[in-house]
Amino acid sequence: MRRLMFGTIAFLLLPLPLSAQQVNADTYDQPCAAQYNKALYPDLGRLAPPEAPAATRSALRAVVVRTLTWKPGELIKVCFRSGTPAARERVAKYASEWMRYANVKLEFGEPGNLRSCKGDNSEAIKVDFVDSGPKSGFWSALGTLSRKDEHSLNLSYLGRDQLPVNREGQSMPEAEARRLILHEFGHALGLLHEHQSPKANCGAEYYEEAVMAYGALRGWPREQTIRNFKQYSEAPELNATEVDRKSIMHYSLPPWLFKQGEKSACYVQTNFEISEADREFMARVYPANGGRPVASAGAPAPVLTRSAAAADPVKEYEALLLKSGLNKTRVDALVAEFKNDLK
Repeated sequence: MRRLMFGTIAFLLLPLPLSAQQVNADTYDQPCAAQYNKALYPDLGRLAPPEAPAATRSALRAVVVRTLTWKPGELIKVCFRSGTPAARERVAKYASEWMRYANVKLEFGEPGNLRSCKGDNSEAIKVDFVDSGPKSGFWSALGTLSRKDEHSLNLSYLGRDQLPVNREGQSMPEAEARRLILHEFGHALGLLHEHQSPKANCGAEYYEEAVMAYGALRGWPREQTIRNFKQYSEAPELNATEVDRKSIMHYSLPPWLFKQGEKSACYVQTNFEISEADREFMARVYPANGGRPVASAGAPAPVLTRSAAAADPVKEYEALLLKSGLNKTRVDALVAEFKNDLK
């Protein structure tokens, strides 16, 4: 699945505090701990009121979802809340690979002196390396929701000059650090987990008991485990293209989670590269040279989601509500909520 779900961010956590120099070997393939709104669409439901006609509700959801993508060509300021200079340079180097395929500018500050966060939320993506406590792990806010959080992306134990070693004394491969950075910045650009796509059909592949055990090993409560594996419902605003098993956003999970083991279509080897489908999709969402972004990479008649002359989302949202026949008081209240969400 590609980008987009409107909602607040809830964080799943790594189970154990990770020391500065040593991590458990199996955390090298630790799933990203980012997860989005346990009810999937509560904000979409709130902003697309049930009393509006079905067609209008769909259009309203599409307007709301559009606000989660950056504008093509936009300069996105990235800052660091902590981390050594070498660690910051590593993050900037690998995260910048997305700019080969997406027409956005991830701007990290002056070379050799990458930007520290001012603490006034003036930057867009705020990176930290918290490796213990409630905000540890690997996670990111989704798309433009990054602007709202003082700490919007976390890269756990990658904040030191040297990559960590496991209990056997083996250093984390540089390729693994790169994969983790690419994955989290994929979320920051609006991408969701591929294994949870409604077209991935992974939900039917799991042994429920094994999934629960997997979550328990990582200290996740049952509800968090379910959220991290549950297949998203099919909906136009989720913009699900055909599932891409090679996507940098696809989990690599142990075969014992699947009824068919390694024969399951949902069992994939760890993906270390931005896939060809990832590249093509990002080029369509963030097109170069004034091209028009589209909602779907695979639809025969792509739907416009942004353009240089795109309507103001608040005005567009209000116009749709008024056209649907809702009374002015209800419209004003919903528009006020939408404006507040965009702050």
